[in-house]
Amino acid sequence: MQKKIIALAIAGLASTAAFAQTNVQIYGVVDAAIAYVNNSQGRDGMAVQSGVLAGNRLGFKGTEDLGNGLKAVFLLEQGFNLDDGSNTSTTGQTFQRQAWVGLSSNAGTVSLGRQYAPGYAAFLKHDALAGALLSAGMTLNTAAANTIAGNSNARWNNSIKYATPVMGGFQAEAIYRAGEASNDFASNEGYGLGLAYAGGPVAVNYVFHHTDGSASGSNGGNLYGQFVNSTPDTGAIRDEHFIGATFDAKVMKIMASAQFAENQGRGLDGRSSVELYTLGAIVPVGKGNLHANYGYLDLNGNDRKNGASGAGQSYAVAYTYGLSKRTTLYTAVNYTDLAGRSAAPSYALGAAGASAAASVVSAQNTANAINGGGNGTTVGFGVNHSF
Repeated sequence: MQKKIIALAIAGLASTAAFAQTNVQIYGVVDAAIAYVNNSQGRDGMAVQSGVLAGNRLGFKGTEDLGNGLKAVFLLEQGFNLDDGSNTSTTGQTFQRQAWVGLSSNAGTVSLGRQYAPGYAAFLKHDALAGALLSAGMTLNTAAANTIAGNSNARWNNSIKYATPVMGGFQAEAIYRAGEASNDFASNEGYGLGLAYAGGPVAVNYVFHHTDGSASGSNGGNLYGQFVNSTPDTGAIRDEHFIGATFDAKVMKIMASAQFAENQGRGLDGRSSVELYTLGAIVPVGKGNLHANYGYLDLNGNDRKNGASGAGQSYAVAYTYGLSKRTTLYTAVNYTDLAGRSAAPSYALGAAGASAAASVVSAQNTANAINGGGNGTTVGFGVNHSF
């Protein structure tokens, strides 16, 4: 009897030790701003806008040490609208921002689930406003529906991802997205590659994304249709390239990026291509930072049906002030001019849904969208807290 008691005690201690090796962290962001929009349609409006500096989220991430340098890793992350408490998912997903599990070792990390394609982190790294809703780069990326961006288009369902460890400042990522469409495994399939280098004051990223079908695992339609057809064609094929560079000169950070996308629809009459260039800087001012960036978007349509083409420019300036390591006050202004847009369907800044661009007034104020080209100015004052 005494031996059984001792054995049970040892088993209990072993179980406790194994459990102690598991680390689970709860984290999140809560962010909201008072936003005002005025555009060339003669419309203006004010709203409490959720997630202006960074998207609101609640997440759970964890690791378990399996021994010999091997770890189990997972992440579950849900987005929400702080202004009304609603879920940001438009398709009923519980963890629509991220949901994946994997294994990590000295040889790298392999993960499965809904996760970021390489373009997400690369874009944020070289954007002076780090993908904030009022960033010039984010505004034009959303208008162009690029997958290499800091938005939902870079979150891929049904994906397998491998990331190497950092070696001499270099790191590589590769991702494959299974289409899993009924009777057509190629539809919605995608793959991507990311290469990164960071050393001293220099950081450089290159990303390639190929998508067949919809822009992301959660959003229907395709990018070609958004550019030159009023009805999306579910057979679009899209190739995107991104290169970004940042130089830290101590007194300021300077960053620039260039993006190119080529779209071809199955059975359609032509192609469309996109070029997007950004330039930005972050300058310490007082106890905070001044952020500024500029973006130029060139849409080249070659569709015999519509002949759509156009261009756009966006300017953004923001100031962030840290009250603590976790709480930041910010103010930002964005001016976007899409007057070069020549044919329907138009860019619509601030359209309903989680993918709203720089007009900031989104689902609650869709009347303030800039349709058919034109220009608009958005001003925001907000607070961001991370935990």
